[in-house]
Amino acid sequence: LAHSCNSPSLGARPCAQRPRAMVNRVPQGEASRKPAASSRLCAAGGRRFRPRVLALDCEMAGTGPRGKKSVLVRLTLVGRRGSVVMDCLVRPDVEITDWRTAITGIDESSFSDGSSGSIPLPSEILSVEDAIERANALLDDAVIVGHDLRHDFKQLRRFHQRRVLLRDTAFCPILRAALSRSRAGPPSLNALVQEWLDDFSFRDTGTHSSIEDARAAMLLYRLVAPQWEAYSRKKFGELPASVLEPVPRKRRSISRSGPLPAKRRPLRPRGRGVRRLQFLRRCPLLKK
Repeated sequence: LAHSCNSPSLGARPCAQRPRAMVNRVPQGEASRKPAASSRLCAAGGRRFRPRVLALDCEMAGTGPRGKKSVLVRLTLVGRRGSVVMDCLVRPDVEITDWRTAITGIDESSFSDGSSGSIPLPSEILSVEDAIERANALLDDAVIVGHDLRHDFKQLRRFHQRRVLLRDTAFCPILRAALSRSRAGPPSLNALVQEWLDDFSFRDTGTHSSIEDARAAMLLYRLVAPQWEAYSRKKFGELPASVLEPVPRKRRSISRSGPLPAKRRPLRPRGRGVRRLQFLRRCPLLKK
């Protein structure tokens, strides 16, 4: 026991004061052994857990003088496997001065007769309040994936978004650190798709499809998900248990009467993406 007196003599009598007892002192390394509340392993059944992710992308039109102010005209949510969770046109409640049709593919006739130009448009049309309410109800219990979601959150009025529940590909240091060309500001989604997925046909028509953009952001997230989750856990802390879902178990069913089921090709990078995944193992961002 360490006493409050600092007597240099070894045979000195200890002081009458209360010694400094080691109360609630955890041995070194003991705190890291305790599992967190949102651990990926469940002690009861040994199930593995993963974040429940949704990819978000919004298309906007311009209002006001010269159409500089943006308003929401399309909203899309995509699941982990690329399935469309929500896709609708949002009828603006203000006068539109610039539809930005060359980028969004939406004009005034899209809300009347449902006609579409170079990209297919959803048939469901919602008001601004209904679209925001439905989208926020789905996003409240999920980790949000997307590219440069600052303007999207402003349209959805999500000023309270927590960093631990955000996976923005425009500000991911892991994705940006492996780019062959660096520029000022966040990288574009087109540059990330070309560098990581070797997809040079992305946005070849010039028109942005919110479904394709959301799926591209989700593919980029899934490509580096283990490294990104480790980086986010180290910087922002553990994920809350409300956004975790059990990992589905793989079922191998063999049909005796018919052929074997076709195996799904795992999500893997092509070409230069393989070398970039090898780069992640030496990435200084992930070193402890």
